[in-house]
Amino acid sequence: MDGREVVGRRLTANGLSGPPRSSPGEVVRHLLAVQSQDVHPSAWAIGQRCGASEPEVQRARAAGELLRTHVLRTTWHDVAPKDLRWLLQLTGGRVRAQITRARTEEGLTDEVLTTGRRALDAALPGRHLTRPQVGALLREHGLEVGSRALGILLMQLELEGQLCSGVPAGRAQTYALLDERVAPAPDGDPEEATAELVLRFLRGHGPATVRDLAWWSSLLVRDLRAALAGLGSAVRRDDVDGLELWSATAAPPPGPPTGTQLVQAYDEHLVAFTQSKALVDPTRATSSRSGPYLAVVLQDGRVAGSWRRVPRADRVVVEALLIRPVTGLHEAAQAYGAFVGLPVELRERVG
Repeated sequence: MDGREVVGRRLTANGLSGPPRSSPGEVVRHLLAVQSQDVHPSAWAIGQRCGASEPEVQRARAAGELLRTHVLRTTWHDVAPKDLRWLLQLTGGRVRAQITRARTEEGLTDEVLTTGRRALDAALPGRHLTRPQVGALLREHGLEVGSRALGILLMQLELEGQLCSGVPAGRAQTYALLDERVAPAPDGDPEEATAELVLRFLRGHGPATVRDLAWWSSLLVRDLRAALAGLGSAVRRDDVDGLELWSATAAPPPGPPTGTQLVQAYDEHLVAFTQSKALVDPTRATSSRSGPYLAVVLQDGRVAGSWRRVPRADRVVVEALLIRPVTGLHEAAQAYGAFVGLPVELRERVG
C-alpha cells in the first residue's frame, strides 16, 4: 500500500467514492459522527454522500434521525440517536475535562451549573428553545451569563447527557432534553465501547494512525492500542511512508478516481486526521493556507485549492482559488447547486 492507495481507501470508506448511502441518517451511522459546527456546510457533507438536498438533511435533523450536539471533542457533531448515549458515556468525561479552564474563566461554578440544570429540566419538557431563549430563561433564574459563558454552559450540559439538539427554529438550532429525543440506556462496558468506536472509525475513515484516532475520539493512545490488540483479525496494519496505519480488514478496496470535489472545511476526509494528514494534503495546504476561503477543493481526494459560496437571490456563486489547474470543477459546482436547489455561477482562478 502506498500513499495514493491510502487516500483512495479513505474516500471509499467515508463515502466520497463508491455508491451513495441511502439517507442522511445512514451517512452519519456509517461515519459514527460527522463534525458539524457550521450548520450549512456540515449538511452539505452529509448530503453529498447520499444525494440528499439541504432541506432533506435538515428534515432528518428535525425528525431526530440525527442529532447535532457536542461529543468526542469540544465541537458539534451529528450523531445517530442509537450511538449518542454510549459515545457520551465513553468520551463525555474527557471532553468535560478539556473545558474546565473555560468554565473557571467564565465563573461557571458548580452552583451556577446546578441552577442551570434545574432551570432547563423544569422548562424544557415538551419544548425546544433557541440559544437566546435559553439565555433569557437563565436570566429569569438569576443567572446573567454572557455569550461565551452560555455556550460553555450548554456544552457542559450536552456532554453530561442532559441536552441535545431539538427541532430547528428556521435556521437556528434549538435545545431539547436528551431523554425526550433518545430513549435512556444503561451504561455499557468501557472496553467494549472503545473497541466498537475503533472498529467503526476505521470502517468509516481508515486507514489511520493511532494518533489520528486519539485526536478524533479524545481517548488515550494506550486504550486505543489495547482495543486494536483485542480486535485481532478484524483489523490490519500497514506501514506507509513511515506511518503505522490501521484499517478494518473487511474494508472495500479503493474505487475509481473521484476527480474534483467540493467539500466543507471540516469534512471528515480532512478533519479526522492529524498525524497522517499530509497523505491527503501533501503540501500541508489546509483550507486556511491554500487561499482565502474556508472550504476545500479536492482532486482525487487530495487538496487542490479552496472555495466559498456567495448566495444570491436567484443563484449561488461558487468562487474557487486553485493551487493547480483541475478538471471537472464545473460538474462539482453543479452538484453543490443541486444540493441547495439553485443555479450555479462558477468563478475560478489559479494562484
